[in-house]
Amino acid sequence: LLARADLADILKYHVISGSKVMSSALKATQDVTTLEGSSLTVTKDGSVVKAGSATVGSADLACSNVDTAISNGGFTVLVEALQTANLVAALNGTGPFTVFAPTDAAFASLLAALKVTKAELLARADLADILKYHVISGSKVMSSALKATQDVTTLEGSRLTVTKDGSVVKAGSATVGSADLACSN
Repeated sequence: LLARADLADILKYHVISGSKVMSSALKATQDVTTLEGSSLTVTKDGSVVKAGSATVGSADLACSNVDTAISNGGFTVLVEALQTANLVAALNGTGPFTVFAPTDAAFASLLAALKVTKAELLARADLADILKYHVISGSKVMSSALKATQDVTTLEGSRLTVTKDGSVVKAGSATVGSADLACSN
């Protein structure tokens, strides 16, 4: 399954973008558009919710940007940095936010290149600004909406050039490993 060329589309079919839909707000039947672009009929009969013919096992599981990073397991340094910089509440606040979230592997490369330890990085006075440079506030930027080149303003206030060449997305010179990990606050 992981080697399928259409895996991203399969996963995007299971996401509704741009709205938070709780089961209490559902009508008996509604048609929604998935992040992948297909139409999907969602039904509710009592407490049973179905997406197409599939029964939703656990409805109303709310998550946040930080919860998503924690549950992924590949962003432990980022989560620790967000906690150290007191930015968790900000990213769990009213968005939308687009987060260019460095993975643990990206942090390992950075630490090696800078010849510093994780503790030294987390102790930097400008840690919050470094992290805010990786966030765009006020817009949810999905890779399907990207042009070849666009300049965005980060939460820290700097301009960042985001590019897309085919399915490869870059934030500055950094390649985005997994684009479009949708979550809401």
